[in-house]
Amino acid sequence: MKNLSTLSVVMIVKNESKHLGDCLATVAHLADEIIILDSGSTDDTEEIAAEYNAKFYVNSVWKGFGCQRQLAQSYASCDYVLALDADERLDLQLQKSVAELLQSAVNRERPFAFMRRNLYMGKVVYKFGYRTKLVRLYARQDFAYSGAEVHETVDCDRSQSIRLSGNLMHHVCDSFHHLMEKNLRYSNDWAVERHRQGETTWFITPFVKGLFSFLRESLLRGAILSGSYGFIMAMIGAFYSFDKYMLLYIMGRQKKKQ
Repeated sequence: MKNLSTLSVVMIVKNESKHLGDCLATVAHLADEIIILDSGSTDDTEEIAAEYNAKFYVNSVWKGFGCQRQLAQSYASCDYVLALDADERLDLQLQKSVAELLQSAVNRERPFAFMRRNLYMGKVVYKFGYRTKLVRLYARQDFAYSGAEVHETVDCDRSQSIRLSGNLMHHVCDSFHHLMEKNLRYSNDWAVERHRQGETTWFITPFVKGLFSFLRESLLRGAILSGSYGFIMAMIGAFYSFDKYMLLYIMGRQKKKQ
C-alpha cells in the first residue's frame, strides 16, 4: 500500500560510527530520504551513512545544536520530518506507529511526540520507568527546531502534540567517562547561552540545584532502587546541575570584574 505522506529522517552527527548503523536500521524502511548533517567526523560516519543511501552534508561552523538542526532540516524535502540522534532507536511498536501515520495525509496542525526511555551503558536505571515525552515528528513546512545552543526543542505547543505508541530508546552513554564528557560539554553550552541572554545566578544556587537534582533522580524517579548503580547515576545528575549553575555564576563574576 502506497503511503499518502512522505518522511525525511533528519540527523546531526559527529563521529557516530559506533551508533549510526543501529539507529538507521530502525528507520530506513520508513524513510523516503535520510538527511545527515555532519559537523566534522573523522571516523567512518560517512561510510555508514552511504550504506543507507543517506544524503550527507557537512557544516563544521558550529553555532549550537538548534541552529545545526535548522540547517539540517533545510535539506529535507518530504512532508514530515523525523528528527533523531544517532544514539536513539525506534522500538518495534514505535516503528509500527510511524508506518501507520504515513498512510494518512500529512497533519500540518499538530506535531507528534514519542516517549523516550533512557539507557545508561545499556541499562535502564530508573525502577519507576521514568521516560521523557519529546516532539520529534512534524510537518516540515510548519514546524522547526528553536535556535537554542543546547537542549533545543521543536517550536510548538507541546501540549497540543499527538503521542504515538511505542518508545524511543536512548543510549545515553557508552561508559562513565563518556557520560561525564557529555555532561561537561552540555553544561558549558547551557551556561554560555544563559550568560549571553544576560542571566545571572547566586553563589548558593549551584548547591541548591545539585541537591534538588539528586533528590529528584534518586527518590522521585526511583534511581536509588537500582542499588549502587542508581545512586551513582543520581550523583552524576546532581553534579551536572551543579556544573551548569556554577559555570553561569563564574561567568557573571568575570563580567563584573571586567
